[in-house]
Amino acid sequence: MEYRCTSTGQSVALSPHTWKSPQGAVLDLAFRPKPFSLADCQALPPNLWRYRAALPIPPEAIPVSLGEGFTPLQTLTVEGVPVQIKLDYLFPSGSYKDRGATLLMTMARYWGIDEVVQDSSGNAGCAIAQYAALANIGCRILVPEDTAAAKLVQMEAYKAQVTKVKGNREATAQAAYQMAQHTFYASHVWNPFFLHGTKTFAYEIFEQRNGQMGEAWVLPAGNGTLLLGAYIGLLEMQAMGWITRLPKLIGVQAELCQPLAEAWTQGKAQQDAGYHSHQATWAEGIAIAQPQRGFQMLEAIRQTGGAMIAVAEADIADALLELTQQGYYVEPTSAAVFAGLKQYLRQQPATNQNQVVSVLTGSGLKTTEKIDKILQQQKSPA
Repeated sequence: MEYRCTSTGQSVALSPHTWKSPQGAVLDLAFRPKPFSLADCQALPPNLWRYRAALPIPPEAIPVSLGEGFTPLQTLTVEGVPVQIKLDYLFPSGSYKDRGATLLMTMARYWGIDEVVQDSSGNAGCAIAQYAALANIGCRILVPEDTAAAKLVQMEAYKAQVTKVKGNREATAQAAYQMAQHTFYASHVWNPFFLHGTKTFAYEIFEQRNGQMGEAWVLPAGNGTLLLGAYIGLLEMQAMGWITRLPKLIGVQAELCQPLAEAWTQGKAQQDAGYHSHQATWAEGIAIAQPQRGFQMLEAIRQTGGAMIAVAEADIADALLELTQQGYYVEPTSAAVFAGLKQYLRQQPATNQNQVVSVLTGSGLKTTEKIDKILQQQKSPA
């Protein structure tokens, strides 16, 4: 097993402290699981580690785990169409980022790492801090200064050292790059082990839907950790003969920060290097103006015949309220994906029931202040 430079395709030696290629590009993990069958997994506990045969983990590595995964797959009627939605906000830390964090921190402990650094707009930082606490590994999290207060409290409760960085999300990343020169970089963006944790999303859907993957999956497209993980999982299952075709991957961004949606509309292979967002969006979790793996997200969407969607702030707020009225208390970023799902169904209605899959990614308990603002706006006269 080794890393692969996404720019040149050259091999890069696997090392705990290597997080980018000599050319400065993001790395992929040159890994494909040995063929196995679903029957091999079904006798194991109902969590994401039942797919360990698909994970790039040494046999002797002991999982840093809280029994996470195998989240419910609920059927909802959206725009008159029954669709299935994965409830990934029910993970221990309150978001799907636990999928990647459990695997990445398992590798960190296996490598003997005693401290990690991470940059995050919130959920990834909470997940890494949680598993760092479980593994008894020191943790430093860098966050934008406008990160939701509840997420900061959660990280600090795990005894992570949290530092607010002045400026936008990209400024936070730049600060983390400096620290990563001498500290293990537990990045959900740069470290490809994280993506091999989030790919379990695809394996769970295969099992829960009895191998029927549907026509389209509508997913968030911020840094792409879920979308790209899902794509990796789908490619692996196709290579093993579990599935013959891939569902369309539909990426969702907010209109106020839509570098990939704009690139998609313009037929470009990656986002404009000069793109930056001017206004804050309700969907802070996907407000990434310069996603490092943007070109990979666009390629995954292109290869599956998918599309990019951008949603308005009013639609995000309406989607949040619609979800709460059905009992789903999620953060606005999750509501943005639901708004994208609604838009997709209006544009290309599914011909058959349960042919579209989507996800609710983060708990509303993490963004109480934002949700309160949305509720107050709804009460105010026009």
